[in-house]
Amino acid sequence: MSANVPFSIGNWLSSQVNATVLNDRNRCDNFWDIPFDRNKWAGMLAMQNHFSVGSDLGFDLDAMYRSSMISGISDTKPVFTVNVGAQWNFLNDKASLSLNCSDLFDTMRMKVRNRYAGQHIDLNMGQYSRTVSVKFVYRFGGSINKEKKEVDASRFGH
Repeated sequence: MSANVPFSIGNWLSSQVNATVLNDRNRCDNFWDIPFDRNKWAGMLAMQNHFSVGSDLGFDLDAMYRSSMISGISDTKPVFTVNVGAQWNFLNDKASLSLNCSDLFDTMRMKVRNRYAGQHIDLNMGQYSRTVSVKFVYRFGGSINKEKKEVDASRFGH
């Protein structure tokens, strides 16, 4: 089950909340002599926010949480992330400068734990998932509008 709830406050905040609940089932009758049939309720919650400060400056704040889930005979730990960004448009919207940081708190590190049928495995993904990027865009000239051709519908008797 999923739900998406968009909302806004005036012209300065545009947001949406996404929620998903699922029953995750993993089954294998012939897995290295360890058959399994496991299921678990899990959920994901995400929120995207865009804050407008005038017509030239905007900020984004996004967050996501995913509960623990199953992966075969293993369990994954919950993860969450927060992303932030800013964009400034200038020179009559011909130029823009953006700064973004994904996984601000470096919390999207997957952790897997297995305690099933004599198997004992812990896996901690140690890679960094945080990124910081700066982007500059300049738009030369204007866009050219091409004329759209009408679709030939004569073969349909029109």
